Order: sequence, then structure tokens, then C-alpha cells
Amino acid sequence: MFLEKVAMSIALVFVILVAAFGILATNLMSVLEKAPEIAILKTMGCSDRSVARIFALEGLCVGILGTLGGITVGVGLGLALGIHGVPLQGSVFYLERLPIQIIPAEVVTVALLALLIVGLSSAWPARSAGRLRPVDGLRLRDE
Repeated sequence: MFLEKVAMSIALVFVILVAAFGILATNLMSVLEKAPEIAILKTMGCSDRSVARIFALEGLCVGILGTLGGITVGVGLGLALGIHGVPLQGSVFYLERLPIQIIPAEVVTVALLALLIVGLSSAWPARSAGRLRPVDGLRLRDE
């Protein structure tokens, strides 16, 4: 059981990493699409730090919503399967039903790990948005 739990944890980390790369790509595309608006904000006096903060918060909002949604669906499904059970063939397995146990500490650990990875994946697009020069942003608008 311990080996199975380790394998599931590794698989879960990879799922979270794939989602983090999705958020990274979405934020980078958002920076490219919003380059003219970023340039206008910077020409009006908005600092690099505040522009970067906007895009970091955007990534964190997406990550928080995804984490809460995933945990809600996962815990709900776990509770439903815990009540109804997953029947197994008695001739093949030594158990009649698959035992399901939700450990709150593990749920919190996964949520915190997901938010950490999402926060790190939001840092690069936010930094690139903050470093965007107004001239480059306005030049991208014309293309």
C-alpha cells in the first residue's frame, strides 16, 4: 500500500505540473495579447512592479479557483465512493469493496503544493509583463 501511495503522489504532482504549465502558457499569451494595454499603462506612469503584480494575481486567481474546484470535486467524489463503495470481484481480490479514506492533512498538503507550483508558474509571465517596454508593446499593436 505504501508503494501505491507513493506512486499516486508522484502521478498527482505530474498532473499539477501539467496544469501549472497550462497556467504559464495562458499567462504568457495574456501578456502578449495585452502588450498594447501594458504599454499604455506604463506610459501613463504605472510602475513595472504594479504591472507584474497584476499578472501574478491573475495567475494566482486561476490557480486558486482550479485548486478549490479540484479539491471540491475530489473530496465530493471520495465521500460519495466512501458511502456507496466500489465493488470488487471477490474471486480476484481479497476485499469485497475498495476502501476509501480521505485524510485532511493530505488534502491540505496537496492544495498548498498546487498553490506553490501555480505561484511559481505565474512569476515568469508577470516578470516579463513588468519588463515590457512601452515601445515594444505599441509596436506589437500594429502587427
